[in-house]
Amino acid sequence: MADTTAPVTDRRDPELPAADCCLTALFLVESLLHGLVAQSVLSTDNALAIVRTAIDALAEVEHERGTQLTRSAGVGMLTLIEISLAANRS
Repeated sequence: MADTTAPVTDRRDPELPAADCCLTALFLVESLLHGLVAQSVLSTDNALAIVRTAIDALAEVEHERGTQLTRSAGVGMLTLIEISLAANRS
């Protein structure tokens, strides 16, 4: 039986590339945001603010690392989530 007390990172399949894990996590977060908006638990504007905060935080980290923000896959993916959520506005 699997050890359910170990951190998720310790239970991750060693054959699964880290990039796949990151992409999966982003899809989960996007689905969660859309679900909360659909159930009126979270407004679209609040969901967009959450995504914008994530983009700004990532931009700050990338700036500190000297990474080119315009080439960031993370910022690109978050921007796509932002666009997707913005399409829900009534």
